[in-house]
Amino acid sequence: FPDANIGYAITYWGNCMKSTDGGSNWNYLSDGNGHNFRDIIFINNQFGFSGGYDNDSDKAIVRKTDNGGANWTKYYLDSMTSIRDLCMTPNNSLFAAGYNFNSGLYNGVIYRTTDFGNTWLFNRFPKRIMSIFFSSVLTGYASTENNITYKTTNSGVNWFATYCSINF
Repeated sequence: FPDANIGYAITYWGNCMKSTDGGSNWNYLSDGNGHNFRDIIFINNQFGFSGGYDNDSDKAIVRKTDNGGANWTKYYLDSMTSIRDLCMTPNNSLFAAGYNFNSGLYNGVIYRTTDFGNTWLFNRFPKRIMSIFFSSVLTGYASTENNITYKTTNSGVNWFATYCSINF
């Protein structure tokens, strides 16, 4: 919810919905079929992104809207199979975190864009990235399987591993 009345939701099966009355009623938005989405994030009432997996191409997909979800531009992220989480930093850098499945192995991938999806750079990791969060423009964290958290202190250019010593 970018404000008290307008909110967006997305389902795993690709249904994107919008509420204009604080969540009392929801309307379906266009262009959701064939995609398994995991996350949606809006900067304001008009500009947002959603991310997930495209069934037709077996690639990660990001959709961008600048008109409140009426129309979407698609971006396929070739080095990633599925997006698990999206995160926007205070300076409007977007991060798409997830994994690539290749030859029976899951490897983590984090894509980042600093120009609202026009160009993308990525980093690879040995384990699937499950979530990502930035506490500031420079500092971010990405969690994986097996008690590994990656940290960046330079806006996602480089990442280093930190380990949790407690097993649950």
